[in-house]
Amino acid sequence: MASLKTPLLFYLGTFSGETTHGFLDPVTGHFNVVQIPELECQVDCLASKDGWLLLSSREISSIFLFNPITRDRINLPWRNRLISAGTFTAAPTSSDCTIFIMSMPIHPLNNRIIIDTFTVGSDTNWTRHGFSHVNPDFDSTWQVVYAAGSLYCMDLKGRVGTFNVKDSTWNVIPCKDKSIKIWKLHLLEFNGETFAAKRGCYGSVEELFKLKIADDLSEWEKEDVNRDDNDDHVTYCLGDYGSSATRNLNQRDNKKLIVASHGPKFDGSCCSKSICESDLFSCAYDRVWI
Repeated sequence: MASLKTPLLFYLGTFSGETTHGFLDPVTGHFNVVQIPELECQVDCLASKDGWLLLSSREISSIFLFNPITRDRINLPWRNRLISAGTFTAAPTSSDCTIFIMSMPIHPLNNRIIIDTFTVGSDTNWTRHGFSHVNPDFDSTWQVVYAAGSLYCMDLKGRVGTFNVKDSTWNVIPCKDKSIKIWKLHLLEFNGETFAAKRGCYGSVEELFKLKIADDLSEWEKEDVNRDDNDDHVTYCLGDYGSSATRNLNQRDNKKLIVASHGPKFDGSCCSKSICESDLFSCAYDRVWI
């Protein structure tokens, strides 16, 4: 659901031994450089939500949740599969934090998709869900999103893969318009619905789509976020490691999309302004909304 506060952009150093990280307030442009020794191991960010990061350590093959503001850390059980994508439903301080780790086939002769789930506070080990004989063409995805009781991901042809959490079932839904291919996308949940933002070759967002499923077909319906009659006054904060929506408290604020991507300046695509980045943070830093 939409937040009432614009998230901060966290600069996560990904190299081994890196302890210098940073925060950027996209509204004020204020930078804060911090030392976080807890993140000196080489990590990959899988997802972010409500101030928390889902991280994978490349050095010790562990997965853990970490809050870079409070420095709280929650270690998760070890698992024996490569990671294609991951996400979680809510902050681990809530009563309904479930983590999803997805492993796609890594060999042409292996069409088995693995989805592991873990609920913080109640589970002691991962619950594995394996699906064989799936659509052999659906073999590539790198971002997943949870919305309204299901996990959603998408391949390069726009087809949607869904995992129903309650029934533990997997389904691949063909795209109604077979000419649509989503490349360099951001997946986003907002008010129980799934959106995809399509980026262009320079990182700027070209289009925003809403997912519609009917008659066993998926359709990506184009959204006009800049229309004058948009009563929601929502700003979408998009990134490779998690995206969120925030309601503009100032309804005259005309920023609609903020995209976290490395470049000569902070990419304020479709925004009222762009924000200059600090020279301290290079492409070696992942830009993560928290």
